[in-house]
Amino acid sequence: DAVGAGACVHVLAIDQPLIVANFSGRRPVEGVVSHIMGRYKSAVQPANRNKVTMFGDQAPIWNFLAGLESLKFTHYHHAEERTIARGRFFFEVYPALGNLGLFHLFYERGMVPRYNPQRRTFKLSDWQLLCDEAMRFLSLRNVQCSWLATARNSPKPRKQEQDKLDSVICLCHALAWAGGERCVVVGDFHTG
Repeated sequence: DAVGAGACVHVLAIDQPLIVANFSGRRPVEGVVSHIMGRYKSAVQPANRNKVTMFGDQAPIWNFLAGLESLKFTHYHHAEERTIARGRFFFEVYPALGNLGLFHLFYERGMVPRYNPQRRTFKLSDWQLLCDEAMRFLSLRNVQCSWLATARNSPKPRKQEQDKLDSVICLCHALAWAGGERCVVVGDFHTG
């Protein structure tokens, strides 16, 4: 298969809730995921339409998704059909949960990586370990990301760097999805 403009599959994994129908509380999927995240010493931020800047009618995400759809991208996450998929697809990724599936080290230790530099729970060693795991994941698929090595060695990562690391994690999910690797899809197209 070709890469780039001539590829038969284009996949965008997006670190943002993409279906938010509820006006308060949390989406049903967040109720399911919160139990898993609690087990791994983390939590879930609820998405709802009352968070106007993120999910209200005028929130930037909706224009972004409309733009993707105008480019013939389809919101698609059916794991069982992806090996025969052709076209342009996007889906939601929750990096904190995804880290447990992609990088088994965190699953095995029983705790998500503490890599948000704005939290008091931040651990530089977790930041470095997550960067190492992402580099290893990409390397096994012949993908290079020179920024990761620089980020890994940052003595005091900033929030902007964490956002970039989350985008690399989303890239890892897109590669795994397109490559037909084992995955779990939680949620639905009606409630998120």
